Amino acid sequence: MPFGTKKVAYISGKKITYREQGKGKPWVFLHGLAGNSKSWKFQFNEFANDKKIIAWDAPGYGESDCLPSNINLFSETLYELLKNLQLTKIGLVGHSMGGIVAGHFASKYSECVEALVLSCTHVGNGFKKGLPLQENYQNRLQSLINDSPASYGHKRAIAMLASGASKTAIDMASSIAAETRSDGLELASRLIQETNNTRNLKKLKLPVTIVYGDKDPIVPLEKTKELIKLIPHSNPIMIHSAGHAPYLEKPEKFNNVIRIAFSKF
Repeated sequence: MPFGTKKVAYISGKKITYREQGKGKPWVFLHGLAGNSKSWKFQFNEFANDKKIIAWDAPGYGESDCLPSNINLFSETLYELLKNLQLTKIGLVGHSMGGIVAGHFASKYSECVEALVLSCTHVGNGFKKGLPLQENYQNRLQSLINDSPASYGHKRAIAMLASGASKTAIDMASSIAAETRSDGLELASRLIQETNNTRNLKKLKLPVTIVYGDKDPIVPLEKTKELIKLIPHSNPIMIHSAGHAPYLEKPEKFNNVIRIAFSKF
């Protein structure tokens, strides 16, 4: 079933594509390194009856133009997109790479965010700008360039999901990852490698929920604990038997976390 009407905005001359569906309080979703706006199908289906659900294709993903790998620029672009949509207060969900963007955005534009959900994410790797990409990102990029889209997508799905993931989750993760663009992957990998959100996250005063899978093979528990320590007022929630994509591996549980996190908004 189709979900989320695909739309286009132009921010400082750059094309940003996004999906939008529903009416009501606006909830905005930011995908991860192997995702795009399609990642949030189960959230559109669950919440768009009485909420306005918006999911962007991050710069370099979907049909969105690339930007320099600068976390401030990503946040500014999201802010301008929200202004374009005349949204002043949102519930914000960021997953993995999208969580790094969401954490930075919520710190920089706290007046715009009613509540924040950080999913399977961390503070960023904090490496010096301009260094070669770390080996894991280089390997992923080479796989994307050398393999067929279907093969790359399947490899990423198996690498990120828990071992007991359903066929539905594997197929969905595979098909979405297969759409990854090499320019977008390199950009987003560098964004993760060079960002350090430590100071930004310490400043957060708004309600924060940290959700993670106990079988996450991408973001180790140590990084999740670091995130929780930086935001002591946050509400950490573990989803059992979930890997790095609880939004599609365990959508009912994940959606319940979102519902509770945004219950006052």
